Amino acid sequence: MKLYVGYRGNRNTNVFVNKLGDVTTLDPGPSQAIVNHSPDGFEWAYNGSGPAQLALALLLDTSHDEALAQYLHQEFKDEFVTGWGDRWFISEKEIDRWIKDKVAAMSDTDRDYLGYLKEMAAIKAGG
Repeated sequence: MKLYVGYRGNRNTNVFVNKLGDVTTLDPGPSQAIVNHSPDGFEWAYNGSGPAQLALALLLDTSHDEALAQYLHQEFKDEFVTGWGDRWFISEKEIDRWIKDKVAAMSDTDRDYLGYLKEMAAIKAGG
């Protein structure tokens, strides 16, 4: 299981992934390749581009599904990221549970649109 941890340092924000004691920095690059909300990276505690980038990165790292992460990241930002303070943490399990609940509650229209996003992601990836 992964634990995501963020805190504000001197003039910067830091987001780490702790997987069974192996700690790495969460890379914004994969999420920026989907939607580049924030070339400057991650932020939180307000409703803006840095928090949107963080939400997308967290959902992508947890789900490994570009289309699903893209579809849900603004809602995740609104429900979680905008409310975080200077220090925060969230588990992969909590994010995964949130994703599953959102997918289960999707309307047919939402599912159709998600399917479209998945097709576009496959075309973008060359497959």
